[in-house]
Amino acid sequence: MIWFLIFLAALFLAGERFFGKEASILLKPPTVLLTMQFAMIFVGIIIFFASKGLGLIEGFQISSRGTFFALLAGFAVACFDALMIILFYKGMEVSFFTPVAAGASVIFASLLGIIFFGEEFSLVKAVSILIISGGIVGLMYKG
Repeated sequence: MIWFLIFLAALFLAGERFFGKEASILLKPPTVLLTMQFAMIFVGIIIFFASKGLGLIEGFQISSRGTFFALLAGFAVACFDALMIILFYKGMEVSFFTPVAAGASVIFASLLGIIFFGEEFSLVKAVSILIISGGIVGLMYKG
């Protein structure tokens, strides 16, 4: 079940890139970004109440540290979306942006997890990060 949810999340992420590219062709970046942010809030509220109704979550929990990191995560998502839309508006290809951004985010997230959360650093992770890095370098020299 967990792999299904991971791939479903990846499908939604791909949808963000695909639909974001199409929107950036038809609209100016601020309009695309604000519309995407509105949709995230609206759908987030629906998902919250649906999850609560299904008993998947208990409700709100407030802590200053948790709220701070949630705000930082939201800030990061908003900045990522803004940069993505601007790049698409400037003509960036989805088929180039997506693997480079996704690969680089895997590298950064892995390193942050290892450094700040003490997550295991193994030979498999090291080799995987090197392979992803090689893929990014290969795309950078696409000709």
